[in-house]
Parts: sequence; C-alpha cells; structure tokens
Amino acid sequence: MTENIINNTVHRHPSFKRVEQTLRIYINEGLNPPVVAGAYRSLKWILGPSRSGKTQVVDHVISDYKSLETVDSDNRKIIPVLKITMQTGGSKTGLAMAILYGLSMEKFAGRTVSEKFDLAISQLKLHKVQVLIIDEIQQMTDAGRSKSFRGAADVLKELFERVPITFIFVGLPNAEELWLNNTQLANRSDRRVLFMPYDYSDPEQYKQFVSAVKGYYDFYVTAPYNIEVGRERFTRALYFLSAGRFGLVSNFMHSLQLEFLRTNQKFGINKNLLGAAAERIAVDFDLDGNPFERDISDREFSVRWEQMILKEDLTRIVGVNGRLAHHV
Repeated sequence: MTENIINNTVHRHPSFKRVEQTLRIYINEGLNPPVVAGAYRSLKWILGPSRSGKTQVVDHVISDYKSLETVDSDNRKIIPVLKITMQTGGSKTGLAMAILYGLSMEKFAGRTVSEKFDLAISQLKLHKVQVLIIDEIQQMTDAGRSKSFRGAADVLKELFERVPITFIFVGLPNAEELWLNNTQLANRSDRRVLFMPYDYSDPEQYKQFVSAVKGYYDFYVTAPYNIEVGRERFTRALYFLSAGRFGLVSNFMHSLQLEFLRTNQKFGINKNLLGAAAERIAVDFDLDGNPFERDISDREFSVRWEQMILKEDLTRIVGVNGRLAHHV
C-alpha cells in the first residue's frame, strides 16, 4: 500500500510527467521511425541532478515496453527497448560491458576492449534493439578531465555510426561536456531535456511542490500513521531536506516507512520518527537538528538551494540565489 502511494505521488508531480511524456515520444519515434530514412536519428539527452527522479522516470516508462519482448525462431530474445546502466571503469570498456551485462552476457568480460565493443554492437543488432537507454551516462568520463570527455564522446560517436538505432542518454548535467567536446556529436544531438528540482523562489514551482507532496501527507494523516505535524511544516521540512529534488522526497518516504515498521509504532508518526527518517537520507549536508520540530525559514531554503547547486555543479544552469538561469 505504501509503495503504491509513493509511486503514484511521484508519477503525478509535474516535472516527472513532463520528462515521462518526452521519454515516451523518444521511444515511440525509435520504434516507429518516420518514412524518411534517418530522419529520426539523433541522440537524446535527459539530464538532471542526482536524486531528482531520473531513474524512476526511466524505470516507470520502460516497464510499459517489456511486453514487446519476444523470442525468435533461434530462441534468441528480441528486446526492442533496452535500458543499461553505465559503471565506472573506462569509456569504451565500460560501455561495452554495460551493454553485455544488459543482455546477460557477462561471461565475455575477459576479452579485449575492441573485441568486447564489437561483440556488444553485434549483439545489439542480433537482439534487434531499436532503442537503447543509457543511464548514468556521465560515468563514461573521469570528472573534470577534458581529455576523458573527448575520448568518451568519440566512443559515443562510433556507437552512433555503427548501430542505426535511437539512443537516449540519462545522467547528470555535466554529461553535456560529452557533446560540447565533439562537434559531430553535438550536431547529432537533440536539445537536452532538464529534469530540475523545484525552485522555491518561483511561486508557481513551489506551489507545484506543495501539490505533489499533498498525496503523501493525506496518506500519513490517517490511521494507523496519524502524523502529528501539520501539512505546512511537513511540506517545508521536506523541501528543506530535498532542495526540491523529488527523487529524494520519495527516498524520505521509504525511510519513514522503514522507521515506522522498525520501531513498531502503535501511536502514529511523531516528530522523533520523522527526524530519524530525515537522518537516513541527509547524506550530503548537516541537518543541524530535526527539521520537523521547527519552522523552516526562507533563508534556510536559500542556503539549502545554494548547497545543492554548488554540490551538483549546476551553476551554468541554475543561479545559486534560487532562480533557474534558463530552461534550454
């Protein structure tokens, strides 16, 4: 029941819905390309800070395409839409192994880099993959190294040229360096889609955040949870914890449910329980007390926003004072 509430609430929030709709358009274009050959062939990018909900969107959407998977006459699985997740460990090697892992072919890990890459490409074709979604695309590079970005961009360009399918890259905003370091890659890339946090200083965005959180609060205000804090304090504390990143809000709800079950609460959710759940997810800043025990000020919102923007290296996209610099 709790899992359903968490998922349904996440799926209703405006940023999630906007990116979800875009992702479905990208996938459907790849599955049903226009009559003009190559007209749909471009690289798609969905970028946003960590714990904003990107992976949740991808997993939610891709589940609807699992029914397209079949088995051919050679007993080979046909996978029209494949999602893989990049791991660290070298751009070409990492990409090849991510593809092979995604196709359950881990046994080929001992081959040379070129052999693994060639095998990965041949297997994408044999499994008739039409859309390849690569999550955590920024893992192809070593942070801050322009040479690494250039090398990774060259690998993506080679993959694009050798496999005539649709590619969707999902990752952190610094992944834009991949096409900024390769003109040919940039020319083949669509306008990036940003999955950004809710900006507290924009009244409409904060209003949307409040509306999205309402589903959680309405669930926990009833028995057996009987949450003891008011909705406004609950919402402001959640914004303070997440800096507008809805993936982190979802993580908090999972943590709260774990705390509720772990402590075998019989009298509902009190402030101590809320504070314990907050401690579980506050991995990138000092809580400095239980945010559910006091009123969070706009100044604290501003500080949290700035912390998040600087930590996620978003200053080219978002102002540290809490204003989106642009949406393109």
